[in-house]
Amino acid sequence: GICYFGSSTVPTSIIEQNYVHDLRGGMYGNPLQQSHNESATIRSFNGTSLVWRNNKLISTTGSDSGALFIQTIVGNIENVVLEGNYFESKGWDLPLESAYGNTYSNMRAIDNRFAISGYGAAYVSRGPGWAVWSNNYIYDQNATDAKGKVVSCPGGSCATTP
Repeated sequence: GICYFGSSTVPTSIIEQNYVHDLRGGMYGNPLQQSHNESATIRSFNGTSLVWRNNKLISTTGSDSGALFIQTIVGNIENVVLEGNYFESKGWDLPLESAYGNTYSNMRAIDNRFAISGYGAAYVSRGPGWAVWSNNYIYDQNATDAKGKVVSCPGGSCATTP
């Protein structure tokens, strides 16, 4: 998978056109515990622009945190754009979580597709939620632009204009 631990020394990053799949779950630690798997994760970013564009992220091990799990475990996360991605997980497809005294801001999800094979498309746990949530749909291979049902803004109100 892709693990992004950015810092304030990296002003701009683009993660584009990746296909992450066939992850393996397993046991680790002492005492042994089941792994938590995600195709990609963002744990910190304090730059001006972190763009995830046109990626296909699939996490189906059965021990999945999310296809793209965004959690402020290491530091704050700012200025993230998710655009044109496909998310599939046996957990949540796209969790967004503020944790460990850190926060996030200016999070934008635009024109993404979700498989809904696990708990659901997206959720927000603590924090302000999505600044922009626009044109996100359940994936439907038979529909124009694969736009199935609209995925509502998770966790409350979101702006719909990118």
